[in-house]
Amino acid sequence: MGRIKYESHFSHPHPLALISHADGGDSNSSCCSGCKLKPSGMIYSCTICTFFLHQKCFQMPNAITHPFHKDHPLTLLAKPAYAAGEFNCDACAQRGSGFSYHCKPCGLDLHILCAAAPLSLTTPCHAHKLGLAFASPYDTKSFVCDVCSFHGGDHWLYRCSACGFDAHLECATRSAPAPPHPHGGQRLMGGAALGVPAGSVAMGVNEQIMQMIQMNNALAQAGRGGGDRQLQQMMQLNRSGLASGGGGLESLLGGGGLETLLGGGGGLDFIGGLF
Repeated sequence: MGRIKYESHFSHPHPLALISHADGGDSNSSCCSGCKLKPSGMIYSCTICTFFLHQKCFQMPNAITHPFHKDHPLTLLAKPAYAAGEFNCDACAQRGSGFSYHCKPCGLDLHILCAAAPLSLTTPCHAHKLGLAFASPYDTKSFVCDVCSFHGGDHWLYRCSACGFDAHLECATRSAPAPPHPHGGQRLMGGAALGVPAGSVAMGVNEQIMQMIQMNNALAQAGRGGGDRQLQQMMQLNRSGLASGGGGLESLLGGGGLETLLGGGGGLDFIGGLF
């Protein structure tokens, strides 16, 4: 058995040890300070207090750029920037209290996995690839999800422009048709915010998330340097698989969108309801 390695993280004053959740003692009684979910897999655990982070939360980059907000970089915050101790995600409109990506000049906030959502994916719900749209394309500033038939607001969605097919983020990433939303389709997952999966995950998830963020960075830089035309060209390359020399983000995601990325389950149902 190797020697335990201790590391530091900006969100906590004590050293953190990378251990298996199975060896984490009473860590079942606490939640990850990054995503507010229960421990699983490899975690960075504090030996002095009950603080811990999933390995994926620990490794989230301190700053990213994103095509949703090309004007400024987004900074990783360990706690919301607001006195209430919560933020409203500008991607899915749900509240969060864990890690977020924040733009101080604009007051913009994203859950960490909203920020890493793939720009396109395939899904059993539709024959064509769906692209990530950052707002409703309709004058009503809303849409009707073609998977669950409930309304969505002027927030992120996956859509097929050619067919006019629209889907909630959650519905687009399910392996089977989603059940009806209990509150008119406005809630993404029972009030839950996007975080790092609490269930078992496949090897390389963090690397895949980082590659998605890097692609988002490249898209944002293209938008700055060459305007909307170059940004659209980069997005087309990504969707066709040329940007990464083969399968693009689809090679990371396989045919099941985020479900494949996160190692199975029910699409986004890994996020639970703890935020």
